[in-house]
Amino acid sequence: MKRELIENKYLRWLFLALGFFFLGLGILGIILPVMPGVVFVVISGYFFSRSSHKFHDILINNKYVGKYIRDYYAGVPMPLRAKILAVLFMLISVVVGICLL
Repeated sequence: MKRELIENKYLRWLFLALGFFFLGLGILGIILPVMPGVVFVVISGYFFSRSSHKFHDILINNKYVGKYIRDYYAGVPMPLRAKILAVLFMLISVVVGICLL
């Protein structure tokens, strides 16, 4: 889904920086089980779509996270297996955190 780029040069640079910031958070979230990763990657996709078609296309065509962004744009809901795994990892993280206190 292509959106029109922002006309203001400074606002476009801000959106580009926010895109990279949220992409970094998304990568951290994919590595760390406590943080949601896909949400931040989808947010970075929004910022890239408004600031740079080049980076947006790279993100959409990425073999690891591109499917999630395309599914979000198409309105496809999160699979049940992914929901169960997300809740399970959060539960494990909370239990480990409580045990370490």
